[in-house]
Amino acid sequence: GFAGAFLLWTGWRAWPAIFVGSTLLNLNAGSHDASHVAAAFGIAFGSTAQALVAVRLIERLGGTNWRTLESVRDITRVLLVAGPLACLVSASVGVGTLYFIGLTPQTDAAFTWWNWWVGDTLGVLVALPLSLTLLLHNEPSWRTRQTALGLPMLTTLIVIAVGYTAVSEWERNRIDAAIHQHGEQLATRLEQRFIAHQEVLAALKRLIEVTPDMSYTQFEHFTRISLKENPDIFALSYNPYVRQAERAAVEKRMAASTQRPDFEIRERGPHKGLVRAGDRPDYVAVGFIAPLQGNLPAIGYDINSEPVRQAAIRKARETRQPSITATIQLVQENQKRVGALLLHPAYETGPDTDTPPGDANLKGFAVGVIKLDEMVEIATAQDR
Repeated sequence: GFAGAFLLWTGWRAWPAIFVGSTLLNLNAGSHDASHVAAAFGIAFGSTAQALVAVRLIERLGGTNWRTLESVRDITRVLLVAGPLACLVSASVGVGTLYFIGLTPQTDAAFTWWNWWVGDTLGVLVALPLSLTLLLHNEPSWRTRQTALGLPMLTTLIVIAVGYTAVSEWERNRIDAAIHQHGEQLATRLEQRFIAHQEVLAALKRLIEVTPDMSYTQFEHFTRISLKENPDIFALSYNPYVRQAERAAVEKRMAASTQRPDFEIRERGPHKGLVRAGDRPDYVAVGFIAPLQGNLPAIGYDINSEPVRQAAIRKARETRQPSITATIQLVQENQKRVGALLLHPAYETGPDTDTPPGDANLKGFAVGVIKLDEMVEIATAQDR
């Protein structure tokens, strides 16, 4: 509105100042990378073109009548031409610039254009009469209007500002409430997924406890449905707890049970490959694992040899409760995925609170490899 009035008053000479002023204003409002600099120039071009178009149409349709605006027809024509009509230019050029640069997605373009056009139009309807009142205050026809026109326009401007602030606050509160509600719903769904995983591992733990001589066929049959119903569980395994004195016997027994004659307890070597584990007081080696496809290299791996998994094992042994590891990289998958191991300790006679800290009856762990990214995907699927 001020730009249009100033161009009318100076006779088009002020357009470079309008371009520079708009550019500096938009450069100051954002970062100075290439896309934002290009956006500032594009918006300034649209603002300057809008003012030039408005002045051209006003002079073409009404000549110099804008200097007096004595009739309703002249007032209406100037405001309509400089407002709703000329404001199409800035909104179209500005939003077009942001869209082609990539700062405004296609889905938001129409809404952004509407807001831009409405804001510019309101600005012209309020600022143009006020600006003319100030710029032409020495002319006789405008002296009597300074109070009659200035006060209502200032009042209108204040009302618009207050209304904008109120609506913005309401919209911010509405968005905050929606985000909070969405967050609570997502948290509930994630909790439900985690409870489902806990139930799967609890069932597998009970199977381990009541079936000392379980075969891999029984293990695979038991876990098949659970894996099918829980696609965010990458694998389920039974990891026996092996003391150093029992190592040879366990390796022999697991070689027969897994039908892998070369079964041995292994750890990650200096070159990240798996090598025979060194002598330690105890091991928590992967025994049975399902599905086998993609997980064969994990058989025999001592998860107690790795610090992140070791911390979860230690917590489970100390508390006799399930524990979960910190996030880990799932090396078994072809793509990079973030996961975690959920461990349920299994005991020969079930957990006994009177058992000494040495947990002599610890049989092993029911372990679930959880794909955390897919867990979130499942939890958020209802929102898409």
